[in-house]
Amino acid sequence: MNIVCLPDLLRGVRTFPDAFFDLMRESIRQGAGIDMGYPPGGKRPHGLMSGFDLIEFRALAGITARSFEDAHERQRHWSCCYHQLPRRAIDYLFVHIPAGCLLLSFEMPPWLMQACAEQGADFLDLRASPLRFGRDLYIALRSSRRDIRQRIGGHIVLDEELRLEAAILGANVRLHKARLESERGFTFEALDGCLLFAGQAPYDASLLAPDGRSLRADDFADRLLQVSRGRRLLHKGHPFALEAAQAERALLHHITGQTPELCQQNAYQILSSEEDVALVGISSGLLQEAVWFGKTAHMLYRPYVPLADNDNDNDNDNGNAYQQIHFQSLLAPSFWHQLLAPERSAPRLAALPELAHHHARQTIDQWWDYSKVLTWERTLPYETVMRGGGAGLRQRLEALERQAGQGWASAPSDDHDFSLNSGERQVATRYEDIRADHRYRYEWAHARLPEKGHGVDVFCGNGYGTHLLSTSRHVLGIDGSTDAIRLAEQHYRTPNTLFAQARYPFSLPSQAFDFAVSLESVEHVEQGEAFFAMLAASLKPGGLLFFSTPCETHLPHAKFSHLFHFHYRHYLLEEAKALIDAHGLELLEWAGQDVYSFNAQGQPVPLADPTRMQLHNGAERQFIIFACRKRIP
Repeated sequence: MNIVCLPDLLRGVRTFPDAFFDLMRESIRQGAGIDMGYPPGGKRPHGLMSGFDLIEFRALAGITARSFEDAHERQRHWSCCYHQLPRRAIDYLFVHIPAGCLLLSFEMPPWLMQACAEQGADFLDLRASPLRFGRDLYIALRSSRRDIRQRIGGHIVLDEELRLEAAILGANVRLHKARLESERGFTFEALDGCLLFAGQAPYDASLLAPDGRSLRADDFADRLLQVSRGRRLLHKGHPFALEAAQAERALLHHITGQTPELCQQNAYQILSSEEDVALVGISSGLLQEAVWFGKTAHMLYRPYVPLADNDNDNDNDNGNAYQQIHFQSLLAPSFWHQLLAPERSAPRLAALPELAHHHARQTIDQWWDYSKVLTWERTLPYETVMRGGGAGLRQRLEALERQAGQGWASAPSDDHDFSLNSGERQVATRYEDIRADHRYRYEWAHARLPEKGHGVDVFCGNGYGTHLLSTSRHVLGIDGSTDAIRLAEQHYRTPNTLFAQARYPFSLPSQAFDFAVSLESVEHVEQGEAFFAMLAASLKPGGLLFFSTPCETHLPHAKFSHLFHFHYRHYLLEEAKALIDAHGLELLEWAGQDVYSFNAQGQPVPLADPTRMQLHNGAERQFIIFACRKRIP
């Protein structure tokens, strides 16, 4: 038997396919006596027949070498060709496939799978299993050959193992969650009676429809409306597709009439919960995991890796489903001997000794939400950091903060530290790395603003909130720090944003904006009322203002001035309401937020559990945020 490595030839990044081929190559050589070679497009000889040219193949598919170098164009072409490829490109490829070979692929595209069926070509496709809750990753295999499917059957992961793995992980998470609640006073958002929408990145192959479109929630509006009735809607967006997640939430609101709440718990906290929470999504693998934890899941489309039912032999006979094996089986010569060349003598070494826990996750550095199970408020990761130099670094930072505080206490107001790393600004270059309390405030305002209009974000810092607001609006972001604005331009600029550096006092044009946002700002200004008056005056009649401030009742400024040395004052709830009324605004809504817990010395320290920083409408907490509207004369 000859093996030809054939990944998706239209994808520009082939890290995973090439890595898996490398991992399997020696095991196949020892177990089956086959030198499987390398895929086309690399530096080593490929297994296709002489004369095959990858650039020519792509040109026949409608992709020029120049357009392939452009990431956007490459993604567009790949999406269009994922299900259907021009006949001329398919014919060119199959002319160069040796007769009688086995095509070994990783995430084989539908066009190639269909072409193999038409041409009678044998294939074996590999994918990472969507069930990722085990001690290590499972690998999913699908073959066109019945004899290979039957041989894989002797190595499949049993349902009994999956149930045990899910039960053990669930017990692990529930135990740790209970300890945090009882010993440290953590509270977790209620999931009872909720429906969680599991979001995906728009470039996910499982979302691609045959016409090349990326499926969205509104393609399944009727079904979504049906399953959401009687349940509070939550949303868990893809962490690397922020703008897509925002658009997804807007679609869910339009479809269901509910404003979906952001779910801050990780996948296995949700699945392991004893609360009545159901899940829905287009094709997220999280939905396939849910059933093993006893959760109801509604998959609106079809799974990217349809898994075989071990109790249903028809799944294996028809070859349409994937069979799961252990990662260590993939690396075992004995597995490939039994799968591809059982007539040969058995290999001298059946397999490597027992592999370490998480060997696959560590090898390919893919952890997904399992990493949160390992590190979530655990003692060992914290101690590792602290003993590896973290304790000394913390002492140095505390000393620098004290020095900065002493310098500010005696400095005149125009000597305020405007540097990016003054300690008063968030500095992360990815939105998801911004501290949760800051994100929640902007998300609260974002959810209440109309989707169109022009506005201003005053004291915008490094622009992460301006970036969020600009997903459906035009926003001017202003901050006094040159460094912060430079970072905003580099990492948070969109076609709808404009950033400007200006130190207050400055003036804004009168009645110019549909909305103004100024979060955690008024307390930084000595003449706070004049600053607030400027914000109100900049609004058009009917315009919206969102502002927030630490609450003097719960965070007295004098008591904690060492922590808030950049602030001039904190505001009582009634003082903030009086500001609103005095400047021609009406209060629409307000919410409170806790950010700190108090240590044994009575000093505030940021809450370890970010879910406790969620905003609570109409509840006075350590911080208060307001939504106001300018009265129309």
